[in-house]
Amino acid sequence: MPSKPTAEYSVYVFHRNKAQDHTDWEKRKVTRNKYRALRWAEKYSHNGAYNKVEVKCKRFDKRYNRSIDRTIKTIKNEKPCFMTSMLKLPKLLKSALS
Repeated sequence: MPSKPTAEYSVYVFHRNKAQDHTDWEKRKVTRNKYRALRWAEKYSHNGAYNKVEVKCKRFDKRYNRSIDRTIKTIKNEKPCFMTSMLKLPKLLKSALS
């Protein structure tokens, strides 16, 4: 009976250093549980300290003797644009006045 393929889920955070004008990725957590990795990613994204948070899945394919990596979720922490917030303003006012 073939063994169940094992997957490794990694949570990466993306730093942006404006002083040195370079980018930096850091692997923060590694687990075999997909949902735990997604919870950690949400936690890091709500923290607001990172520009981007990614969850990556790594599996090993025994048939072809290779490792397969893929990104399963990316969360970007961008400050809202002024124009985007202005477009949402009428909806917010309408809901506040109702």
